[in-house]
Amino acid sequence: MNKYDTDKIENGLIREYEEFFKGMKDKPLNFLEVGVYKGGSLLWAKDYFPNAKIHGVDIVLPKQPLHKDIVLFTGNQNDNARLEDIAQKCGGVLDIVIDDGSHERKETFNTFINLWKHIRPGGWYVIEDWVAGFWEEYPEYAGLVEMVQKIVRARSHYGISDVQMVIKGEKCSYAALRKMKGRGFSV
Repeated sequence: MNKYDTDKIENGLIREYEEFFKGMKDKPLNFLEVGVYKGGSLLWAKDYFPNAKIHGVDIVLPKQPLHKDIVLFTGNQNDNARLEDIAQKCGGVLDIVIDDGSHERKETFNTFINLWKHIRPGGWYVIEDWVAGFWEEYPEYAGLVEMVQKIVRARSHYGISDVQMVIKGEKCSYAALRKMKGRGFSV
């Protein structure tokens, strides 16, 4: 078992994120992870981003307390009002959102639509495990790849300035979308 009790160590995502976010490491950030499972990646985020406010949301919260400075919310990716409420409770502006929730097309897109408008210009929205849409043994993930492609193709509509798509293996993929700086955009 790893220090943070998350599969993101074994599948290489933590290593990827440490490289990807190294320029933001010491900044005062608002960080939200959707889909926290046991909370190990939130503990990693608390250590990696020492000046950040760390938040997480899931349908079922971890049974064990995580850290006094990590704020957890219960919520469903299809509940628009709850997603808005959580964004407001996180300060209304988010610097990093990592969606590691259901990996289902509808829920993932709904979460993007509801939280993207809260991303600070220059901030990042990450859709994790998007290649799960290729996994035939999990038909519930069908359409995820096409949904990510749809967002990327419409990047000017959404005000996306940069797209980083990473596939390092079957269980190590993410699509990072950066919000255009200087554009007052909402979905």
